[in-house]
Amino acid sequence: MSCNTSLQSELWHQRFSHLHYKALPDARKMVIGMPEFKIEHEGVCHECAEEKHIRGPFPSSDSKTTDILQLVHSDVSSMLHVTSLGGYLYYVVFVDHFSRKTWIYFLKKKDEIFSRFRAFKALVENQTGKKIKILRTNNGTEYESNEFNDYCRKLALRGRLLLHILLSKMVLLKGRSFHYRSHSCHAS
Repeated sequence: MSCNTSLQSELWHQRFSHLHYKALPDARKMVIGMPEFKIEHEGVCHECAEEKHIRGPFPSSDSKTTDILQLVHSDVSSMLHVTSLGGYLYYVVFVDHFSRKTWIYFLKKKDEIFSRFRAFKALVENQTGKKIKILRTNNGTEYESNEFNDYCRKLALRGRLLLHILLSKMVLLKGRSFHYRSHSCHAS
C-alpha cells in the first residue's frame, strides 16, 4: 500500500477503534501484517475530540407520567450472534417510564414476544393492581402480528387502552434514540 505515513497512522488509528496514536507501535508488535510507519498526525482526531466533549442534557420529554405502568417502553434485541447456553438468541426489555424498573425476558425466537408480553403484563398488573396504559416500542415489526393486534382489539373492546405506539417520539433504550410507529388498539 503506497500511502504516506500520516494517512497510514490515521488509517490504523481508526481500524483499532480510535486507539491512542502512541499505542499504535505496541499494536504493531502484536498484529501480523501491520506495515511499518511513523506515527504522524496533525492535531486531534475529530471523532475522538467529539466523543470527549461533555454532552448537554437530553431535552425534556413531553411524556410525563405520574404513576407506574402509565407508560412502558419495550424493545427487542439480539444478543451477540452466539446462542446462549440455554439456547436463547434474543431478549425483550420492558421499562416502566415512571419508576425506571426494568424487566428482561430471554427468547429463543422472535415470535415468542407476544407470549412474553402477556406474561409480563400479567405479572406487573397482578403485583401492582394497576393496568398498563401505553406500551411504546421502536419502529420494529415485532409487535405487528395478527395475534398481538387481535389481543389488543379484545382489550380495547372491554374499554381499556393497552397499546398506543406514538409516532415520532423518542426514548432512550440501549443508549440510543428510536423513532416510533403509530399504532393504536381502538376497536373498529
